[in-house]
Amino acid sequence: MDSVPLGIPPDQWISYVDYRFKEKTQETCKRNAEIRKKQIVSHIGSSKPNSRRRAEMMAETGQKPGRGQLYLATHRNEDGSYVNEAAKEICEKIELELSQSTVDESEILPNDAVGKVLGKEHSGRVRCLGLGAVPGRDFRQTRHRYSDLNASSYNNGSCSSQWQEKYNQMLNAHNQIQENYREMMNAFKAYMIMKEGRIPEEFAGIFVSPPHSTSSDAAS
Repeated sequence: MDSVPLGIPPDQWISYVDYRFKEKTQETCKRNAEIRKKQIVSHIGSSKPNSRRRAEMMAETGQKPGRGQLYLATHRNEDGSYVNEAAKEICEKIELELSQSTVDESEILPNDAVGKVLGKEHSGRVRCLGLGAVPGRDFRQTRHRYSDLNASSYNNGSCSSQWQEKYNQMLNAHNQIQENYREMMNAFKAYMIMKEGRIPEEFAGIFVSPPHSTSSDAAS
């Protein structure tokens, strides 16, 4: 505790050292180490949040990367080789799906390339999206439901192109708010874990779900 690193407040360092030496923390670290040994497909993602990686890739290419591009980026070395044979097999399947895809792969969809290759997501996470992502929120099921409703209800020409354009603008704005909120909460959660080593109970509730429209709001 006396060996405080340069640039770190002494009180934070003391709290960190105290946490690291707790018996419960030691047990958790040991259990996590055993779990990592069983990991078949490793990655090179390190601790960088995928939200930041997505922004960096978008700045480089000018295009928003989807889950497929993120998966490939975190399972190939700088020289282009795959991290291991298991990752190579999966990445080649994803690349094939991307080349044959008929959907917008920049969108987070359950039937995108990653979904087709790796299968249905667990209820508590969405691959390639980092901390806090869950299928019910990030797959934006309401967007497709209301898009289908729009197509079936207004194909008769009763809805003018002006109202169609306003509808699309509102829908895009809603989706952007959801995206910004998710990335902000992912960054906040990662920062809290880095500082505290866990999510304190008093903060756990804020990571459950983002603000969203009710069905009546959406219908209006």
